[in-house]
Amino acid sequence: MSDLTSEWALALPSYSDQVLPFNITLAGANEYGAMCASKILGVEILNEGSGISVDDAVTESQATFVARAIEPLQAVNSPYTRCLRPA
Repeated sequence: MSDLTSEWALALPSYSDQVLPFNITLAGANEYGAMCASKILGVEILNEGSGISVDDAVTESQATFVARAIEPLQAVNSPYTRCLRPA
């Protein structure tokens, strides 16, 4: 009986749509220390495109994706939150 794992090799993706599903965490904070966070779960890239702007000397990439779930944006407790005091 042969070893089945010897028939498989780890390969790097050549295109963005070959990347395995992943999660995205969005985090934000303002100048007063208030923070928030959200998650996009199970992201799979469907296709990718790019464009070049000669006016701004910028190359942009866009991707179309689907996600399994999205957690809503919610406040996060922060030890850095400052109270605003009137002057």
